[in-house]
Amino acid sequence: MIVVTIHERTLGAARRRLAGLTRGAGMVELRLDDLADQDWPVLLKETTLPVLATCRGRLSGGRFDGSEEARVAVLRRALQAGAARVDLEADTPAEDLIQEWPGDRLVLSHHEFRPGTTGLEERLARLLSSPGEIVVKLAFMARRTSDALLARKWLRRTRADGRAAVILPMGEEGVPARILAPSWGAAWTYAAPDGAAPAALGQLPLSQMAGLYDVDNIGPDAILTGILGCPVGASLSPWMHNRGLRDLGIAGCYLPFATTDAADLLLNAAAWGLHGLSVTHPHKEVVLPWVDDLSDAARGCGAVNTLTFAGGGIHGENTDGDAACQALEEALPHDWHWPGRRVAIVGAGGASRAVGWALRRRQAVVTLYSRDAAQGEQTAAAIGALRQDLKNLGDDAKEILIHATPVGTWPNEDVCLLGPRDLDADLVFDLVSNPRETLLLRRAASQGCSTVSGLSMLVRQGEAQFRLWHGQKPSPGCFMAAALEGLRYQGGE
Repeated sequence: MIVVTIHERTLGAARRRLAGLTRGAGMVELRLDDLADQDWPVLLKETTLPVLATCRGRLSGGRFDGSEEARVAVLRRALQAGAARVDLEADTPAEDLIQEWPGDRLVLSHHEFRPGTTGLEERLARLLSSPGEIVVKLAFMARRTSDALLARKWLRRTRADGRAAVILPMGEEGVPARILAPSWGAAWTYAAPDGAAPAALGQLPLSQMAGLYDVDNIGPDAILTGILGCPVGASLSPWMHNRGLRDLGIAGCYLPFATTDAADLLLNAAAWGLHGLSVTHPHKEVVLPWVDDLSDAARGCGAVNTLTFAGGGIHGENTDGDAACQALEEALPHDWHWPGRRVAIVGAGGASRAVGWALRRRQAVVTLYSRDAAQGEQTAAAIGALRQDLKNLGDDAKEILIHATPVGTWPNEDVCLLGPRDLDADLVFDLVSNPRETLLLRRAASQGCSTVSGLSMLVRQGEAQFRLWHGQKPSPGCFMAAALEGLRYQGGE
């Protein structure tokens, strides 16, 4: 079940949020922190959804500024007004309400905002010492993705004991666990109303939880894949892969793993039950030491964008290079031949390696342009390309210009790394896929250049990943339609 948190400062704003809820909400958490002196009981009458009432003070991450006596009075009034459940924070005066009201209307909670897991086991035991009909809730701040796995461990324990519990990690590293929590046995998980700021770090909008990830229908045997990167919030891959799974009736879910600690996730891939991972910035080269065997493409370019976990090992692949060349060839004349063609690539990271290596295999003359001389020389040497300083880009002849850095990605789409002089090329290809038409592509088009969006490459490399993991192709047009939906949702189009 998904509980949607309504955390507004005025009654009118809360009413509008309630009226705007989309499908998928099973219960509403009404945060009374700011509404305590307003006529909030009317909201309980107006909504058809069960209401979980919460009123938190400043020390517990809330905004209620009154005394503890006043806060307890608000919670008591919520019970009297007919709230389905009321959240009581453990070890505060609010816990005394356990003596006044039936436990099946109460949630006993603790929120640990200090990063780390020290003392959480003892805290959970303290919550579980309460009467058995009370739902216990433990929220904690995850420092790494492996911290989030504790939620599954503890949910399995509480479920085995017949105890209803909500155990959730906060922060970006905890997002996959928030999505999987109901499948792990949590009584519910939380979402924010679409368009509203999340009430807790890592809380996703309702439409993503209910639609994009379909959390209520993730089974315990679901095939789990995902994207490893930092950040991953702008990625369209979850839209494509989750649509592909549903379209073919495959029971699975593609998850967002936003972390700087790739090793931590790879060491715990089996514990997560992962079947495969897309790898994006900044981890395409970082993961290499952890891979047991590499495809020719991944070995040749020295970068990995796809991991498959099977037989206790990790296989590394790179689908970026061929996908980029396919996107280019579709836009180029039919009689185009690669040998001897001059291609400039801006950037020296994993994407540059993959695309440059694929073009060198096609005998194009590739020059990498980078600001970091050492990284540029290393990448160029690895793929057999030339290397120049980025400041020389406008002085050199090239037929195709490929931008292979994350600069210009949503939500920073108003940034462009290159100036007008740099765009002296017949065709400009921006590997950034979100937004579809970047500032760079608009500038190039205004100067008469042909352009190719990174969305074409993204779709092709994703389709190749899907075949590797699931043994079949996505339905024709499925990934592109899903990517465009993701762009519209994020405001990229």
